[in-house]
Amino acid sequence: RDLLLGATPPVGISDWRLVSAGLVAGVVVFACYGRFRAVAARRPRRAGMLTSLVTVLDAVGLSVFAVAGVVKALQFGSPWLAAIVVGGVTAIGGGVIRDLLAGEIPEVLQRELYAVPAVAGAALVVGLDALGRLNAWTTWLCVLLIFVTRMTAVALDLHMPTRTSRSQR
Repeated sequence: RDLLLGATPPVGISDWRLVSAGLVAGVVVFACYGRFRAVAARRPRRAGMLTSLVTVLDAVGLSVFAVAGVVKALQFGSPWLAAIVVGGVTAIGGGVIRDLLAGEIPEVLQRELYAVPAVAGAALVVGLDALGRLNAWTTWLCVLLIFVTRMTAVALDLHMPTRTSRSQR
């Protein structure tokens, strides 16, 4: 995100606290991976709970990063469309990297309702900013709205429509 906006050096690698948080998270996951696999093999229900927890945390990240990306783009004077794109890319980028490192097809490339809540929320932030109504409360409201939309899509198994092939018509 910072490179897209011309903010150098990128805050993600220039702030020691963010670098430390990433390193600690990586070490914890690496150290606990074997235990998670063993628990998943013995107790599939707990594995399902862990998967649900990851889904919730992913939705939190999606919503926070969408709003943070669009707000930073607006602070840098980006036009409204560029700000929405930066918010969307910031939101889905982490999930794409996570899925690729896990050897899975990224959720955004599947039928999941994943990018739409992030981009719609980013557009809402831009709209509120244009109306002069963007403040701490409305910013957090946008985060909550994106989160609730994503979790509703997961809970109700809502998906994006796909193109049907001629044989399916």
